[in-house]
Amino acid sequence: DGTSTVAAAAAGDGHVWSFEFNAVRAASASAEIVAHGLSKHCTVTCRDVERDGFPAALEGCADAVFLDLPGPWKCIESVARCLRRDGVVCAFSPCIEQVQRTCEALERHGFGDARTVELLGREHDVEVRELQTDLSKSQPKLKSGWKRESAKKAARKRTRVDGDGDGDGGAASDATAPKSVVVSYPRQASQSHTGYLTFARLTPYVDPEVARKAREDGCGGGGGRRGGRHEYVADANELSE
Repeated sequence: DGTSTVAAAAAGDGHVWSFEFNAVRAASASAEIVAHGLSKHCTVTCRDVERDGFPAALEGCADAVFLDLPGPWKCIESVARCLRRDGVVCAFSPCIEQVQRTCEALERHGFGDARTVELLGREHDVEVRELQTDLSKSQPKLKSGWKRESAKKAARKRTRVDGDGDGDGGAASDATAPKSVVVSYPRQASQSHTGYLTFARLTPYVDPEVARKAREDGCGGGGGRRGGRHEYVADANELSE
Protein backbone atom coordinates (compact mmCIF):
# COMPACT_ATOMS: atom_id res chain seq x y z
CA ASP A 1 0.00 0.00 0.00
CA GLY A 2 1.00 3.67 0.22
CA THR A 3 2.76 3.32 3.57
CA SER A 4 4.99 0.52 2.28
CA THR A 5 5.85 2.57 -0.81
CA VAL A 6 6.85 5.61 1.25
CA ALA A 7 8.81 3.44 3.69
CA ALA A 8 10.71 1.83 0.82
CA ALA A 9 11.57 5.28 -0.56
CA ALA A 10 12.84 6.41 2.85
CA ALA A 11 14.74 3.18 3.50
CA GLY A 12 18.14 4.87 3.20
CA ASP A 13 18.49 7.06 6.29
CA GLY A 14 14.83 8.03 6.75
CA HIS A 15 11.97 6.70 8.84
CA VAL A 16 8.19 6.72 8.42
CA TRP A 17 5.78 6.99 11.37
CA SER A 18 2.27 5.86 10.43
CA PHE A 19 -0.76 6.33 12.68
CA GLU A 20 -4.07 4.47 12.38
CA PHE A 21 -6.96 4.97 14.80
CA ASN A 22 -8.49 1.53 14.08
CA ALA A 23 -6.65 -1.16 16.05
CA VAL A 24 -7.39 -3.95 13.56
CA ARG A 25 -6.13 -1.96 10.59
CA ALA A 26 -3.09 -0.80 12.55
CA ALA A 27 -2.16 -4.42 13.34
CA SER A 28 -2.68 -5.43 9.70
CA ALA A 29 -0.52 -2.56 8.43
CA SER A 30 2.22 -3.37 10.93
CA ALA A 31 2.25 -7.03 9.83
CA GLU A 32 2.49 -5.95 6.19
CA ILE A 33 5.48 -3.72 6.97
CA VAL A 34 7.23 -6.65 8.65
CA ALA A 35 6.40 -8.97 5.74
CA HIS A 36 8.00 -6.50 3.33
CA GLY A 37 11.16 -6.29 5.41
CA LEU A 38 10.66 -2.60 6.20
CA SER A 39 10.25 -2.72 9.98
CA LYS A 40 13.55 -0.84 10.49
CA HIS A 41 12.24 2.05 8.41
CA CYS A 42 8.58 2.26 9.42
CA THR A 43 6.66 2.29 12.71
CA VAL A 44 2.88 1.79 12.76
CA THR A 45 1.00 2.98 15.86
CA CYS A 46 -2.67 2.85 16.84
CA ARG A 47 -3.53 6.49 17.58
CA ASP A 48 -6.33 8.96 16.81
CA VAL A 49 -4.35 11.96 15.55
CA GLU A 50 -7.50 13.99 14.90
CA ARG A 51 -8.26 13.89 18.63
CA ASP A 52 -4.80 13.52 20.20
CA GLY A 53 -2.47 14.98 17.57
CA PHE A 54 0.95 13.52 16.87
CA PRO A 55 3.25 12.41 19.74
CA ALA A 56 5.33 15.12 21.39
CA ALA A 57 8.45 13.06 20.65
CA LEU A 58 8.04 13.87 16.95
CA GLU A 59 7.93 17.66 17.33
CA GLY A 60 10.44 19.29 15.00
CA CYS A 61 11.45 15.94 13.47
CA ALA A 62 9.40 15.56 10.26
CA ASP A 63 10.31 16.69 6.75
CA ALA A 64 6.81 15.95 5.40
CA VAL A 65 3.38 14.86 6.63
CA PHE A 66 0.63 13.15 4.64
CA LEU A 67 -2.93 13.25 6.00
CA ASP A 68 -5.69 10.89 4.86
CA LEU A 69 -8.33 11.76 7.44
CA PRO A 70 -12.02 12.74 7.54
CA GLY A 71 -11.06 16.01 9.27
CA PRO A 72 -7.44 16.91 8.48
CA TRP A 73 -7.93 20.49 9.72
CA LYS A 74 -8.29 19.12 13.27
CA CYS A 75 -4.60 18.18 13.51
CA ILE A 76 -2.93 20.96 11.48
CA GLU A 77 -1.69 22.61 14.68
CA SER A 78 0.05 19.36 15.64
CA VAL A 79 1.45 19.05 12.10
CA ALA A 80 2.99 22.52 12.40
CA ARG A 81 4.75 21.49 15.61
CA CYS A 82 6.13 18.28 14.09
CA LEU A 83 7.41 19.72 10.81
CA ARG A 84 10.84 21.20 10.43
CA ARG A 85 11.03 24.72 9.03
CA ASP A 86 10.10 24.70 5.34
CA GLY A 87 8.51 21.23 5.71
CA VAL A 88 5.59 20.17 3.51
CA VAL A 89 2.16 18.82 4.36
CA CYS A 90 -0.19 17.05 1.93
CA ALA A 91 -3.83 16.30 2.78
CA PHE A 92 -6.21 14.10 0.80
CA SER A 93 -9.91 15.02 0.93
CA PRO A 94 -12.84 13.80 -1.20
CA CYS A 95 -14.95 16.97 -0.73
CA ILE A 96 -14.21 20.63 -1.43
CA GLU A 97 -15.72 21.64 1.95
CA GLN A 98 -12.97 19.64 3.66
CA VAL A 99 -10.38 21.41 1.52
CA GLN A 100 -11.72 24.83 2.52
CA ARG A 101 -11.57 24.08 6.23
CA THR A 102 -8.09 22.58 5.88
CA CYS A 103 -6.79 25.66 4.04
CA GLU A 104 -8.20 27.94 6.74
CA ALA A 105 -6.39 25.90 9.40
CA LEU A 106 -3.16 25.91 7.37
CA GLU A 107 -3.20 29.70 7.21
CA ARG A 108 -3.88 30.04 10.92
CA HIS A 109 -0.88 27.90 11.80
CA GLY A 110 1.82 29.47 9.64
CA PHE A 111 1.62 27.57 6.35
CA GLY A 112 1.96 29.26 2.97
CA ASP A 113 2.22 28.46 -0.74
CA ALA A 114 -0.99 26.42 -0.45
CA ARG A 115 -2.37 24.80 -3.58
CA THR A 116 -5.00 22.16 -4.29
CA VAL A 117 -5.03 19.64 -7.13
CA GLU A 118 -8.20 17.83 -8.17
CA LEU A 119 -7.82 14.13 -9.02
CA LEU A 120 -9.86 12.86 -11.96
CA GLY A 121 -10.23 9.23 -12.98
CA ARG A 122 -9.95 8.56 -16.71
CA GLU A 123 -9.91 5.11 -18.28
CA HIS A 124 -7.66 4.24 -21.23
CA ASP A 125 -8.14 1.54 -23.84
CA VAL A 126 -5.18 -0.49 -25.13
CA GLU A 127 -5.44 -2.36 -28.42
CA VAL A 128 -3.57 -3.29 -31.58
CA ARG A 129 -4.09 -0.97 -34.54
CA GLU A 130 -2.61 -0.74 -38.00
CA LEU A 131 -0.82 2.57 -38.40
CA GLN A 132 1.23 4.02 -41.22
CA THR A 133 4.77 4.49 -39.90
CA ASP A 134 6.48 5.90 -43.02
CA LEU A 135 5.01 9.38 -43.37
CA SER A 136 7.09 10.10 -46.50
CA LYS A 137 4.93 7.69 -48.47
CA SER A 138 1.39 8.21 -49.63
CA GLN A 139 -1.11 7.45 -46.89
CA PRO A 140 -3.76 4.79 -47.55
CA LYS A 141 -7.29 5.84 -46.70
CA LEU A 142 -8.43 2.90 -44.60
CA LYS A 143 -11.31 3.84 -42.36
CA SER A 144 -12.78 0.52 -41.35
CA GLY A 145 -11.93 -3.12 -40.78
CA TRP A 146 -13.54 -4.42 -43.97
CA LYS A 147 -11.60 -1.89 -46.06
CA ARG A 148 -8.32 -2.98 -44.47
CA GLU A 149 -9.14 -6.63 -45.15
CA SER A 150 -10.08 -5.81 -48.72
CA ALA A 151 -6.76 -4.05 -49.24
CA LYS A 152 -4.88 -7.09 -47.92
CA LYS A 153 -6.74 -9.44 -50.27
CA ALA A 154 -6.00 -7.20 -53.24
CA ALA A 155 -2.31 -7.13 -52.31
CA ARG A 156 -2.20 -10.93 -52.10
CA LYS A 157 -3.86 -11.23 -55.55
CA ARG A 158 -1.29 -8.88 -57.08
CA THR A 159 1.51 -10.93 -55.53
CA ARG A 160 0.17 -14.18 -56.96
CA VAL A 161 -0.25 -12.66 -60.42
CA ASP A 162 3.31 -11.33 -60.36
CA GLY A 163 4.58 -14.74 -59.21
CA ASP A 164 6.38 -13.41 -56.13
CA GLY A 165 5.61 -16.23 -53.68
CA ASP A 166 2.64 -17.41 -51.74
CA GLY A 167 0.83 -14.09 -51.57
CA ASP A 168 2.00 -12.83 -48.17
CA GLY A 169 5.45 -11.46 -48.90
CA GLY A 170 4.40 -8.70 -51.29
CA ALA A 171 2.04 -7.03 -48.84
CA ALA A 172 4.54 -7.23 -45.98
CA SER A 173 7.31 -5.64 -48.02
CA ASP A 174 5.18 -2.75 -49.24
CA ALA A 175 6.59 0.41 -47.63
CA THR A 176 3.15 2.01 -47.59
CA ALA A 177 1.45 -0.92 -45.87
CA PRO A 178 0.12 -0.17 -42.36
CA LYS A 179 2.05 -1.65 -39.44
CA SER A 180 0.46 -3.34 -36.46
CA VAL A 181 1.29 -1.48 -33.24
CA VAL A 182 -0.09 -1.38 -29.71
CA VAL A 183 -1.74 1.96 -28.92
CA SER A 184 -3.37 3.48 -25.86
CA TYR A 185 -5.97 6.23 -25.93
CA PRO A 186 -8.39 7.75 -23.37
CA ARG A 187 -12.05 6.90 -23.48
CA GLN A 188 -14.32 9.68 -24.67
CA ALA A 189 -16.38 9.72 -21.50
CA SER A 190 -16.88 12.18 -18.68
CA GLN A 191 -14.08 12.08 -16.14
CA SER A 192 -14.96 10.97 -12.62
CA HIS A 193 -13.91 12.96 -9.57
CA THR A 194 -11.90 11.01 -6.98
CA GLY A 195 -10.70 13.68 -4.55
CA TYR A 196 -8.39 16.61 -3.85
CA LEU A 197 -4.76 16.85 -2.76
CA THR A 198 -3.88 19.99 -0.84
CA PHE A 199 -0.20 20.93 -0.44
CA ALA A 200 1.29 23.62 1.79
CA ARG A 201 4.68 24.57 3.17
CA LEU A 202 5.56 25.68 6.69
CA THR A 203 6.78 29.21 6.02
CA PRO A 204 9.42 31.22 7.91
CA TYR A 205 6.66 33.31 9.54
CA VAL A 206 4.59 31.25 11.92
CA ASP A 207 2.65 34.18 13.41
CA PRO A 208 -0.77 34.50 11.67
CA GLU A 209 -0.69 38.25 12.36
CA VAL A 210 2.37 38.61 10.11
CA ALA A 211 0.56 36.77 7.33
CA ARG A 212 -2.51 38.98 7.74
CA LYS A 213 -0.40 42.14 7.56
CA ALA A 214 1.39 40.85 4.45
CA ARG A 215 -1.96 40.32 2.70
CA GLU A 216 -3.16 43.78 3.64
CA ASP A 217 0.05 45.27 2.23
CA GLY A 218 -0.66 43.58 -1.11
CA CYS A 219 2.05 40.94 -0.95
CA GLY A 220 4.86 43.41 -1.48
CA GLY A 221 3.12 45.09 -4.42
CA GLY A 222 2.60 41.85 -6.31
CA GLY A 223 -1.11 41.45 -5.69
CA GLY A 224 -2.96 39.30 -3.23
CA ARG A 225 -3.31 36.21 -5.44
CA ARG A 226 -1.17 34.63 -8.11
CA GLY A 227 -2.16 31.53 -9.98
CA GLY A 228 -5.10 30.90 -7.66
CA ARG A 229 -3.05 30.68 -4.45
CA HIS A 230 -2.01 33.01 -1.61
CA GLU A 231 1.51 34.40 -1.61
CA TYR A 232 2.70 36.43 1.36
CA VAL A 233 5.82 38.53 1.82
CA ALA A 234 6.84 39.56 5.33
CA ASP A 235 9.31 42.25 6.30
CA ALA A 236 12.80 40.87 6.90
CA ASN A 237 12.77 42.21 10.48
CA GLU A 238 9.69 40.12 11.26
CA LEU A 239 11.30 36.83 10.29
CA SER A 240 13.16 34.86 12.90
CA GLU A 241 14.80 31.47 13.02
